[in-house]
Amino acid sequence: MDRPLSQHSQVEIAELRDKAIRSARWVFLTDLFQKISGPLLPVLLARVLLPDDVGVLGIVMLVLALVTIFQQAGLGEAVIQRSSHQDGTPHIAFWLSLVVAIGLYALLWFIAPWIGLAFSEPRTVAALRVMGVQLLFSSVGTLPLSLLKREFQFTKIYRAQLWASLVSFGVAIPLALMGKGYWAVIIASLCGNLVCVLFLWYQSRWLPKWLFVSSTAWQLLRFGGFITIEMLLGWMFVYFDNALVGAYLGTAALGIYALAFNIANAAIGLPVGALTGVALSTFSRLQEDRASLRKMYIEGTQLVAAYAIPAGVGLAWCAVPLAQAYFGTKWAGMAPILSILAVYAGIAHLWILNTHVFRSIGRPDIMVKIYLISIAVILPVYLFSVRYGLLEFTIARAVAVIVVGGIVHTFYAVRTLQLPRSYLWECCAAPLKATFLMVLVELALSVFKIHSPWLELALRLVLGAAGYFVGLYLFNRALSVAFYQSLWQRFSAQRRQ
Repeated sequence: MDRPLSQHSQVEIAELRDKAIRSARWVFLTDLFQKISGPLLPVLLARVLLPDDVGVLGIVMLVLALVTIFQQAGLGEAVIQRSSHQDGTPHIAFWLSLVVAIGLYALLWFIAPWIGLAFSEPRTVAALRVMGVQLLFSSVGTLPLSLLKREFQFTKIYRAQLWASLVSFGVAIPLALMGKGYWAVIIASLCGNLVCVLFLWYQSRWLPKWLFVSSTAWQLLRFGGFITIEMLLGWMFVYFDNALVGAYLGTAALGIYALAFNIANAAIGLPVGALTGVALSTFSRLQEDRASLRKMYIEGTQLVAAYAIPAGVGLAWCAVPLAQAYFGTKWAGMAPILSILAVYAGIAHLWILNTHVFRSIGRPDIMVKIYLISIAVILPVYLFSVRYGLLEFTIARAVAVIVVGGIVHTFYAVRTLQLPRSYLWECCAAPLKATFLMVLVELALSVFKIHSPWLELALRLVLGAAGYFVGLYLFNRALSVAFYQSLWQRFSAQRRQ
């Protein structure tokens, strides 16, 4: 039963919203540095690395991402979601996480040769064994990170990620210039991860105690179990395509595909992450007040749409000059792949809040259902299309995930949160109209012949953004004001730093 709105006053809701927005500034910067020291590091070093190097990294990352799902076991999210820690929840979760991580690293060490055989890439064996140490680092840092998130202490998380990114860059750049290839990224990522964990411990001021209550541990594992299954199924969407490309088309094709995917996902996901990073903490505070929860969810989806839709279309339009200006001839063929994945990422992020809102009300099982239904349709498309080449596979993947995933996500959001069936269109109508105006501006620009790819890229970005901002203001003034305010808050946070 919905909790009456009077039980959460308008003042309380406004204070929670302001707290979330203030925290979102730091989440944006935190996510920025986290992605720079992780997925974006190969992108930034692409002028030095070869497609084969990025392909090896792609194999390592997809395997490590799969193992990390079991290492985390949803324990961090369980700690955030629980309303009380009087039963020693963080301490129990810490020891569970550490024991699981040790066992998984031992398993990864032994199965690494089999993974190398599966991809016909023996270089991945040593790379996996070294990069796997990150499992142990992460297990130690999961609980301090979750406790800081629970209390909206995102400034402290930002500082940890800032230093981690600086260390990663300081290690990666000289090693890459020395010709160390993918090892530059692996060593840099490990160094950055270790620094991040040390700073999280220092910032949280939390120390584990030996405590184990079987009933509490079972509750944590039960809640985390659904999240683990959800994340495992989510891995199928994010990494299984990489596995197929690497197995069927080789490491060079995987390098191109993984690089384009990381660019598209970062360009859309970084700003959106400022909102989703505080979503679970914010929604969890409203889990008993469904009316306020619905309102916060719709407002969040509107802001996501206001950025994700034009960013996806804009990046697709800029893919050719970007590939020509920055990546060069050794990455030939990346532009069309990037264009398709950019549009896909812009649309797919419209449902990014669903995971957090379902978890906040204690229903992580809903995402499991969504993924199971989607995967049943999508996997055959993957397996069929990968045989025809990288471009054909990318198109089929994007269309299948958007159509099937979008329908199922929307159905469960409407049913579970009791939203109007037209909620998604209402959230996206103004951004779509404004994006159409942006496309008209870009088409007008394409009439002129511009010889410099850097100049063409800059003009497309500036004029396209100007066209979109004007259009958004014309079609939905209230949404445009909220969107501009969120941009200004992030800019102000960066300027103060």
